[in-house]
Amino acid sequence: METCLFEGEDYKVVHVVPERKTTNTVLFTMNSWSKEPGLHHPPFAISMARELGMAFLGVIPRTNCWWQHPEFGAVRDVIAAKLAGREVMAYGSSMGAYGIINAAAEVEITRGLAFVPQYSIDRAVVPFEKRWSDEAAQLTFENDRIQSAEITAPFTVIYDEDHGLDRQHIALLKPRMPQSRFISLPGSGHNPAAHLLAQGRLKQVVTDWMVSGVWPDSAPSRVPAD
Repeated sequence: METCLFEGEDYKVVHVVPERKTTNTVLFTMNSWSKEPGLHHPPFAISMARELGMAFLGVIPRTNCWWQHPEFGAVRDVIAAKLAGREVMAYGSSMGAYGIINAAAEVEITRGLAFVPQYSIDRAVVPFEKRWSDEAAQLTFENDRIQSAEITAPFTVIYDEDHGLDRQHIALLKPRMPQSRFISLPGSGHNPAAHLLAQGRLKQVVTDWMVSGVWPDSAPSRVPAD
């Protein structure tokens, strides 16, 4: 059964309880950047939750806002209340990966999988960042919390060490995420998920991680030296 827990001007929160639940774990996601964003989009990875028989909670943004609009405070309260006391598996990519890490200080997350997250896109915080300039110029960064938080939930963070901008974000994230593992997927650029999808391996490696919590050896990768 799918229900809308919250729908405001800027965000929508979708909750799904499967007909046949195979696990007590909840999959929590936040959508990625989109060329044509809007509340009409489905939540990120909802089909995977359905296939795995998992309860699901997904957040959809009206714009590519990096979760910075004031309304997100109300969204965070809804999320935290719904996930409290549950085993929560978070999953996101780029803007969505930033979102689940940014929320982790206040939302109970058991473990997370984050593809190429940002530390921030606020130019005052990451002056090296050249992407998403239009979005950054329109935001006030009222909910940019990673730089002042210690994220204790263990995340598996996937990125490409050879991608200069993403590598700089990861260098800033590592001190804030001491329980997390950072894995480079060589040759994947800013979109390791698409890289794995093109090889026909994305669904399997993500499913393996969801089941075991371990990034599978079948996905060529390396753990960069600090």
